[in-house]
Amino acid sequence: MKIKVNKKLLLIVSVSVVITIVGALAYRTYTKNQKDVNKEEVSANQKQEESVTSQPGPRVDIYYFHGTNRCWSCVTAEDYTREALNKYFPQELKDGKITFASINAQKPANFQEEGLAKKFDISYNSLIINKIKDKEIGYENVQEIWQNLNNKDAYLALIKDRVDKALKDIQ
Repeated sequence: MKIKVNKKLLLIVSVSVVITIVGALAYRTYTKNQKDVNKEEVSANQKQEESVTSQPGPRVDIYYFHGTNRCWSCVTAEDYTREALNKYFPQELKDGKITFASINAQKPANFQEEGLAKKFDISYNSLIINKIKDKEIGYENVQEIWQNLNNKDAYLALIKDRVDKALKDIQ
């Protein structure tokens, strides 16, 4: 008995099998690379958090949380905050009594169990002033920064006032 093989059908099935195998391999490689990228993000964020949190207390940790895509307001808020800290608190920054970190709140690593965005319940751009004495004694989400973006002097004064209060709280 002779079996008649349809060459067109055989070619279509063969090509389909090859495409399926190549697709599965590409997907496996992609997901493995994504896991590696996430591990690198966790590692980078842990290093940044450790550099801030490794300072002995008492201290004031200031975190500026932002998104991946940053508009003028987001960039300006970080720039003004850095400027205020450098202008009014240079010695405290040098001594580690004040720390500052800019953190991308949209990176998955920040929502891990120990991630700062999760810790402070951040879901949008925020400036957090965290007070630490022997242990954490509280934090403030400084919402008023957004009202002062168009007035640099008022913004810098606001940061100075809030950080001064935080420093008094940890003494």
